[in-house]
Amino acid sequence: MAIDSRAKRLSMLSFGGADLLPDPDTSGLSASERATLLGLYAGITISLGTTAYTTTMGDLLTDIKYLLRNNITEGNDLFGIKLVKRGILPERNQFPLITILPKTERIVKRLSGRRVVVQRDVEVFVITQLSRGKPDIYFIQGLADATQELLRTNSQLPRSTSAQVSTLAAEFSPIELSADASVATFVATYYSHEDLPNRSFSGTQADNASPVTIRDQAYTLLNNLKATTLADVREVLKEDWEEGKRQLLPSIVVSLDSQDQHIFWAGQDRIVSKLYIKLYSRVASAADETLMKHLEILEPIKEALFAVGDWTARVMNVDIVNIEFGQSPPIERSDLMYETEITVESIAKQLVA
Repeated sequence: MAIDSRAKRLSMLSFGGADLLPDPDTSGLSASERATLLGLYAGITISLGTTAYTTTMGDLLTDIKYLLRNNITEGNDLFGIKLVKRGILPERNQFPLITILPKTERIVKRLSGRRVVVQRDVEVFVITQLSRGKPDIYFIQGLADATQELLRTNSQLPRSTSAQVSTLAAEFSPIELSADASVATFVATYYSHEDLPNRSFSGTQADNASPVTIRDQAYTLLNNLKATTLADVREVLKEDWEEGKRQLLPSIVVSLDSQDQHIFWAGQDRIVSKLYIKLYSRVASAADETLMKHLEILEPIKEALFAVGDWTARVMNVDIVNIEFGQSPPIERSDLMYETEITVESIAKQLVA
C-alpha cells in the first residue's frame, strides 16, 4: 500500500521529537488508509510527549539486563549464558556471563523547549572461563556476536516495566577480544530524549565572579540539598579528601579545573570556568543494587545543577558538558568505589576597565 512508505518515513522522522514532525501526506489514500496514517502520527506525537523514548542511565542498564536475561533460556539467542548482571563481578561466578557497566553520558542535540537528545554509552562484557587453560575464540566470539545482534535488533529498547520503548536508536562498536580470548567487549551507544528541568534565572548577574566564588556556589547549591533530594549523601566537599581523612560515603567532591577568557566583548568579557563534580560510593558488594543506588543519586545532582541557570546570580549560564562513569581502585584509606565525574562549564561576566 502507499501508506507503507509514508508510515516508515514518519517513524524515521520521529527521532527528532513530536514537535519536529511534519504533517503526514495523506493525498491519494483511501479513507481507511488515511485514518491509519493519522493514527500513527497521533501515536508518535502522544508517546513522545509522555515517557516513551526517555530514560536514565540506571533505567537503561535495567532495560538492557531485562532483554538479555529473557534470552538465555533454551531455544533463545543467548542460551548457555549463566548470569546477566550490572556492575562489577563477585569473586566467584558462573561462566559464561554478561555484565554491563555505564561509560559516558552527554547531550548531543537540543530540540525545542526543554527537550534534548542524550547519548549514553554502555560497556558490555561477555566473559567465559578458559577450558583447560586454552582459549576458545569461536565460542566467545559467537556469544559476543549473538549478544550484540540481539541488542541491535532491539535498538528501540523495550522497557522492563511497560510496553513502551525507552530509546530512539542505538549503534555499536566493533567487538574486541582479550589477549587470552576469555573476555569480549563492545560499547553500545543509545540515544534517547530527556526533558531538562525548568530553569530559573535572577534578574541580574554579579560581575567579576572569581573561580573560587563559582566553585563555592556549586558546593553550597549541592550541600543545601543534603536534607532533601540528596539525603543519601554523607558529605559534600570543596576539594578531594586530605591524606588520612576518614571518608564518609557516598560523598560529592566539587573541584575547580580551569578558567578561560572565551568570548571578548567591548568592555565586558565572558569567562568560562570548568568544574568537576565527582560522586563517590563504596562498593559494599558486587550486587547490582550497589551500582543502581549510586546511579540514583546522580539524577538529583544533575537536576540541581541545571535548575538554577545562573547559580543564584553568580554566573550567566551553567551547562553539563559530559558525564563519565568508572571505578576508583582500592587505596590505603578506602575500598573500591564507584565514581562518576560530571564536567560543568559556567559563563561569568568580567568587566574590563
